[in-house]
Parts: sequence; C-alpha cells; structure tokens
Amino acid sequence: MKFYIEELSRVESELEQLELDTPIIYNKAEKAITLCRDSLGIMRQRVLKKGFKDTKAECHFFKAVKPKVVGYLIHFVNLGAIECHRPIGSGKEEHKFYIEQIAVLKNYFVEHREFYEYYMRGLSHHDLLFFTRNTPSPEWFRANITSIVDTNFSTSKDMVLAQILGNTLTINYLKHKLSRKKRKAFGNKEIIAPLKWTGSKVDLVELVYALQASNMINNGNVGIKELANNMEKLFSIELGDYYRTFLEIRMRKNNQTKLLDFLKTCIENKIIEADG
Repeated sequence: MKFYIEELSRVESELEQLELDTPIIYNKAEKAITLCRDSLGIMRQRVLKKGFKDTKAECHFFKAVKPKVVGYLIHFVNLGAIECHRPIGSGKEEHKFYIEQIAVLKNYFVEHREFYEYYMRGLSHHDLLFFTRNTPSPEWFRANITSIVDTNFSTSKDMVLAQILGNTLTINYLKHKLSRKKRKAFGNKEIIAPLKWTGSKVDLVELVYALQASNMINNGNVGIKELANNMEKLFSIELGDYYRTFLEIRMRKNNQTKLLDFLKTCIENKIIEADG
C-alpha cells in the first residue's frame, strides 16, 4: 500500500506544480490528463501483478487512492470541455454558463444520491461490497462501462466515487471563478475578518500540510495550493514558497511536528485550567 500512497502523493505534487507553471487551461488540462493516465497505468500493472495482502488494503486502494487519481483526470477533462464551450462575450453570458455547468455537475450527485450520502457521511459498513473486486453483486450495481470491461482494476463503486470527486473539484473551480467575478464587479470590496497570523510562516505551513494530510477538509478533496491560498486570505499573510518551506520541515533532525506538538501542549494546559 505504501507504493500506491507514494504514487498518489507524487501525482498531487506534480499537479500542484503544474498549476503554478502552466496558466493556459488547455495546456494544463492536457498535461494533467497525461500525468493521471500514466499513473493509473502504473498502478494497474502493479495491482494485476501483486494484488493486495488483504481486503482491507484492497478497500483502501479502491476507496482512497484510485478514485482520487481518476477524479483529477475527470476534473481536467471537465475543464477542457468547459473552456471549449465557454461563451465569448458579455460577463453575464459567462456567469450564466458557469451556473448551468455547476447544475449539470451536481446532477450526478442526485443520480447517485444514496452512495453520495454514504461517502459524505464517512460511512464504511458497505465498503467490502463497494470497494473490492470479488464481491458478488447484481449487474445493475456496475455504474459505468469501465468497471464492466476492466473488472480486475475496478469495483462496483470506485468509478462512481471518482466522478463525484472530479465533479466536486470542477464545481469548486467554477465557484471560485464566479466569486472572483463578483468581487471584481463590486470593486473588490470584501468584508474580511480581522484575523492576523502572528506566529511564524513556517508554523502556518506546517499547519496547512497537517490539515491537508488529515483529509478533514472537503473529505480530503483539497490540494495544498488551494488550502494555502485560503489560509493566506484568512490570516492576511503571504506564505511564499511553501513547497520549499515544507521541505525544510521534512529535513528537521528533531521535532518535525514542532507546531502540532506545541498546540497539543496548549490544549492540554487549557483543559487542566478549565477543570480547575
């Protein structure tokens, strides 16, 4: 399982770097799709050759690893299609187009409402049925042609989950576009909470990476760049090259989780004080 987790991490890191280096959406989408397809090919070969040590590992792969990579691929396919059909003209037409696209993408959640709620609620009691390959299930459970053709590398629901994750990424992208246009229309006048980060930038970067790794925001469906940008806005700070900062954190000889250890001590002291 370590191999698959590291492969997913590599893909996400390269996608984040691609986001920084490639501003043209078509070029970005093309490179991202190629990256994801290549990664899926690597994973598939290893799955077919080595399999999994137990059903727990298999469930984890088809629930938490493969759907994320396929989800990224779907997201960039969505972006390419949206950019291709985006109306050229007034801002009102573009705004209406984005709203319509969000509605179309959300419709998939409605079509798969029961499974969507199962995933969003963090349930796991049907994982063996949904995320293992050899569990007998009615043919109608198979929601897409890929899972029927390649049964050795698909389960009854991993591709449904991938579509949900991919659509969610695209919806968030479109909402961000709409938000930027709205701020621009109102002269960038925003009500911002008067919060200011008074710790070190290194500490905040450690917190960003810890939150992203915890999968506790958007069910883990958020990248470092998106999370860092939101933290910068929330605390009115520029983190700079946070990738390099994280590398420095990794290279610490002692106490790699300096901030998290400090926060743990703080909350423990707070509890002691509250208990009197």
